Amino acid sequence: MCCCSVKCCRIYLAVIAVIIIIAGIVVCIFSGLVKNEAIFDSNDDFQKYGRIPFALILSLGIILLLTGLYTFITSYKYNRIMRIILGFLGFNLFITLIVSGSILIEVYNSGMDLMDDNICGTLDIKQYKENDDMHNLVLFAGFYDFVLLNLSNEFMCSDVCPCKKVDVNLWSENQLNFASRTKFQYDDKRYDVEQGFSPLIFLENGGYSNFYDCLQVDKMVDKKYPNKSALIPKGILQIIKKLENSYFCNNFCESSVFFLFRDITEGPPKSSCQKPIKDMLKRLLENGGIICFFASFSSIFLLLGLFFNCRYKNMTDYENWQKQVQDNENGYAIEEYKIEDSNDIGYQSRQSQKGLHLRQNDIGSRSVNIIDGQVQVEYVLSINQESTRDNSHLKQSINDDMRKVGNYIFYVILGLGLIVAILGLFGFLTIKCHKKCCNCCYGFWILMWGLIFGAVGILLVLVGDAVCGSSTNSKYNNLLKDISDTLNSIDKDINKWSAQSFCTTECPCNSDMQVRLWNEARLNQVYRTQNTTFVKNGFTYYAIYRNGSDGYRSFDKCLTGYLYQKDSSKYKLSDFTSKFVKEIENLFDCNGICNPGIFYTYKDLKEGPPNQDCMESLRKTFKNVTVNVGITLVVSFIFCFIAFVTQYWLCRPMPKDEHRHGHDDKKKHDKHHKHMPVQQNTQNGYQQTQGYQNTMPNQVAPYGPVDTSVSYNGGVSPNNSYMGQMNYQHSPNIQYQNGYNGYKQY
Repeated sequence: MCCCSVKCCRIYLAVIAVIIIIAGIVVCIFSGLVKNEAIFDSNDDFQKYGRIPFALILSLGIILLLTGLYTFITSYKYNRIMRIILGFLGFNLFITLIVSGSILIEVYNSGMDLMDDNICGTLDIKQYKENDDMHNLVLFAGFYDFVLLNLSNEFMCSDVCPCKKVDVNLWSENQLNFASRTKFQYDDKRYDVEQGFSPLIFLENGGYSNFYDCLQVDKMVDKKYPNKSALIPKGILQIIKKLENSYFCNNFCESSVFFLFRDITEGPPKSSCQKPIKDMLKRLLENGGIICFFASFSSIFLLLGLFFNCRYKNMTDYENWQKQVQDNENGYAIEEYKIEDSNDIGYQSRQSQKGLHLRQNDIGSRSVNIIDGQVQVEYVLSINQESTRDNSHLKQSINDDMRKVGNYIFYVILGLGLIVAILGLFGFLTIKCHKKCCNCCYGFWILMWGLIFGAVGILLVLVGDAVCGSSTNSKYNNLLKDISDTLNSIDKDINKWSAQSFCTTECPCNSDMQVRLWNEARLNQVYRTQNTTFVKNGFTYYAIYRNGSDGYRSFDKCLTGYLYQKDSSKYKLSDFTSKFVKEIENLFDCNGICNPGIFYTYKDLKEGPPNQDCMESLRKTFKNVTVNVGITLVVSFIFCFIAFVTQYWLCRPMPKDEHRHGHDDKKKHDKHHKHMPVQQNTQNGYQQTQGYQNTMPNQVAPYGPVDTSVSYNGGVSPNNSYMGQMNYQHSPNIQYQNGYNGYKQY
């Protein structure tokens, strides 16, 4: 990997730069596709959510382009500090791209499951409530889809909503019969009287061109069936209109035989909009994840290339070091394994092989062979696969939906924390780098990550308020598929089972139960009563039955002890659902998600009946998590911005005044050191003085040990010739001022 020459390394970095720039261009183009996706224009809420991925993807593409340009500059300059900075940038890009790609793929898979199971799945009618929040409208699109399907098939081109004249052959008879309609009139011989299908009615003059005008504008359906059109929220109609115009489809899950908005002359819809929506999710999410993985590969190749040439200033240093290490190893090996005539190494090697082969299957073996006067040492490593094989890889059927959501939050916060720590550590490293490029690069990255922290933080705060606000009337406050099944099973299954079977002759309750704590009206809502069993309006109201100390004290004992044994396929809860219900009951003192049941699931009967559902408590908990994390990220953005502002001035060039002051300081330093220790002549010869005095015009102050001779510029004594030369070399251009106001050049 670029270990031949500096030229090879530069070429490698240039090639990687081209790949990174191509990846950046692809990401920028993909951001344009995200912005132009038709479904984002169908609703104001969707437009807001469409801007967020567009901005993030475009920012990522620009970062890749800038990184590619910086890699080009690094390949030209080939500076070690620049390579280290480039490695840091490449590592951050690699982590960011891998995490982003994984999240996009996971969201795509969750979206597919959401389309199949929740939107187009079967839900109870009690769960549907009109709500203007688009999160909930999309979740219940299957219900509105069913309503529009029936209304359109029944009333379009009928006496209520007659159509304008079109070619009836655009519709096939089988297609119309499936919707209980026919293109043959009553007086036509081909009309099947036994089937009783309603014929299509067309008017020569007038008539409706689409079903929306009849349903919502003229409200002709409401005249026959009041408030039918009020069931469909405007948000759903806007989405369907955009989908029809963009993909030539109708409804979400099952297509009607008529369009809702498109003209009747265009004939029947080709299909439902479920497949175009899935294709859109694949284009945006799955392809986005693949693009992120492709871009991450360029980053990892960049890191691998830098790994071999960041340690040394140039590749010559690396080659010299490698040659030296190889020479040392060869010399050591020759001395260690040198064979003398008197050595019995052949016998020792045979004994070693014999003993070690006995344990070859457990710990490996070593063999020593003598070939042409040299020793060959061979290591045979064996691994007992049976001892290392993990036999506990049995798959569990635990519903770990909530755990996955918690893990996502944990790893995202942990990753952001590590990024902040790395930025702080890199700030310390810039202390050693006095070049402007180091400070500028550091400022760029703290500003970039600061903006990311701020954007994500504000988004989390807004999501926490929007999704979990008190204004919503929905029973579900998010679209997290990972927990929707659990929430649905609590209300639909557990509370229903407890109301029907608990405290009956099948699962009698303990006599310690205080029946007076249960409200009679509340019991009557689920066909139970405190008193004796009675029948009213054809419904049987079963009394609460107790059986002394042998009765069950909580419903979970009845569920596992009797109902599960009775029908294991029906009365079965996942381990996670059981733990989740038990946790929220103990933590929030509640029962049920949307409506509380008449019995707790895990709490003892002596606690009485539940008084509240768990929806509000879960809403507050979810809001606290999102808002608190968002506030933390916003604070991180503030600190990063402050750090960027404080280091910004380090990227600026040094003013001229600072250069002038530096020159003046140097002159002061030279003037301060003009006094040198000299020898003084006394009666006993030369002695070194205790103080300092001005040097004579032709006298050079000696360095080092005291000597009895004096060095002069004209004739230097042999004892001080070296010192005088060093004095001259250290100060060849320094002018010292003497006592006669003259200058002497040394």
